[in-house]
Amino acid sequence: HWLKLDSSKAFNQLDWRPKFTVEEGLNKTVNWYNHFYSTPDSIKEYSAKQLNDYQKLLES
Repeated sequence: HWLKLDSSKAFNQLDWRPKFTVEEGLNKTVNWYNHFYSTPDSIKEYSAKQLNDYQKLLES
């Protein structure tokens, strides 16, 4: 049994659209984990940068 996410309600009822494709989202997640495991002491700054970049995307 696989988890299958369905965003159709958000699309139809809230007129929501994703900011990233599945591939982009997975790449960002993998990059975060790679950064975490390679340089865990700087993960707070890396996470803050990712959040800041996402906030800018939302505002554009």
